[in-house]
Amino acid sequence: LYIKLNRTEELIVKLTSAIENDPENEILLEIRGTVYYNSNDFDKSEVDFKKVLEINPTSFNANSILGSILVNNANSLYDRSNNTNDNKLYDKLRKQAKDILKSSLPYLEQAFEIDPDNRDNMNMLKQIYYKVGDYKKSEEMKKRIAELE
Repeated sequence: LYIKLNRTEELIVKLTSAIENDPENEILLEIRGTVYYNSNDFDKSEVDFKKVLEINPTSFNANSILGSILVNNANSLYDRSNNTNDNKLYDKLRKQAKDILKSSLPYLEQAFEIDPDNRDNMNMLKQIYYKVGDYKKSEEMKKRIAELE
């Protein structure tokens, strides 16, 4: 309701208060992390979802969203690299982006283990495997997606 009424700030205040009273409540952390994520406040979202994983390492949403945050960061670096004429900066940004994509894999692979039929996660894995040069795993994921259809 708060989100539909565009009162996310108020929702965050209420969630933060509830989390202070129950800091191990993964549901509250996940909801607040999702609100932050949907508000493009990825740093705060990341903090909440990492806390969720401390409480419940098998949370599909936490693993998936943390992986997604890293992929978004990498894509931002790819965009910056495509908009520069400086070859050294281009190479540096591309390497950083690739490293970030590699760091997203443990989260996305864990999400895949938790829910091996989630197509969004499989598509993301397929693309990341390809971008980091693991063509075999990318092809395996492509086949797995085709099997589900």
